[in-house]
Amino acid sequence: REEARRGDAPPSRAMTSHGDAIEKMSAFASRADSFVNAALDQLDDAVEQAFVGETSADVEAVQKASLTPQQHSLLRAAAAFWSDLALDAKREDWRDAATRVASARGGAEATKRALAECAKKARSEPSEASRDALTRALTAELAAVTKRAEFAETAFMSMLNDVDEAPDPAAPLALAQDTADVVVAAARARQELETLRATRDAAAAAAISRGDAVASGFANRRTSSADDFRREREPKPATAPDASLVRVTLGVTCAVAPGQTVWCTGGALALGGWDMRASVPMDRVGADRWQCVLGVPFGPLEYRYVLATEIPETGGTRMESELGNARSRVVVSDNGPQLFVEETSPAFA
Repeated sequence: REEARRGDAPPSRAMTSHGDAIEKMSAFASRADSFVNAALDQLDDAVEQAFVGETSADVEAVQKASLTPQQHSLLRAAAAFWSDLALDAKREDWRDAATRVASARGGAEATKRALAECAKKARSEPSEASRDALTRALTAELAAVTKRAEFAETAFMSMLNDVDEAPDPAAPLALAQDTADVVVAAARARQELETLRATRDAAAAAAISRGDAVASGFANRRTSSADDFRREREPKPATAPDASLVRVTLGVTCAVAPGQTVWCTGGALALGGWDMRASVPMDRVGADRWQCVLGVPFGPLEYRYVLATEIPETGGTRMESELGNARSRVVVSDNGPQLFVEETSPAFA
């Protein structure tokens, strides 16, 4: 502890502690990201199921409510007939006829009473006059009955003529009812879908916000500003070569995404002394090939590769050290410039 306070702690010990902390933070971030993505996927599946339906009964109901061309023609014919009929106007005509029939029935009661009186008088007082009165009463009743019958017949035939060609509305109404039920259910499902989508979007926004907060906490430990890296990458004034240093070239194969580059950090002064802010940027010399040239003293050389990712939103750069133990080489002093090419690509969280 005293050595670390004085800055005399061995580079490997400092590197291991720093690397372990980065690995733990990276693992936590990866687990958190996986959990959030899994939760969003489950919610999205629930939304799709609520809208589409996943049971055969749902599919069967939709198919049943779908009209064939013949059924659609029948429905249109029934609707056209009852629309052209002007049912409200016809109903008024039918009511007027019913009123006249009822009025005629009231007149019939009077003629019946008069006929009954004539018949009674003709039986009790047989005479030519009573027989004539009975004949006139019978003639009047017959005329009234004939008139009522003719009017009733005319009214009935008129009504029959109005509806005789009418298509049976039962089947079209049943089809319309089934279709209406599906439409209502679809409207209800759409409303529920919009609610679920709003809930999903809110959850996604909250998850992104929490993820940004976690990433920001990591970035405070593992990133530096773009200006710092630009200053590090600015050409330094040329100085006379140090005869005690050995020219070493490090080469590695590493596939990266757009906006990413590969750097190198290590215990040597030329590699920043395990300070990732002082890491050395590597040059791309092929599709996935990277290399850098260093001047280091002979002896053991420990280093790690670093993945640098630009963050457009903040203008900064996120630095991620490779996982696993530090790489180690031995630089000899009497062998001239040396080239170290890695056999394994670095792995990042």
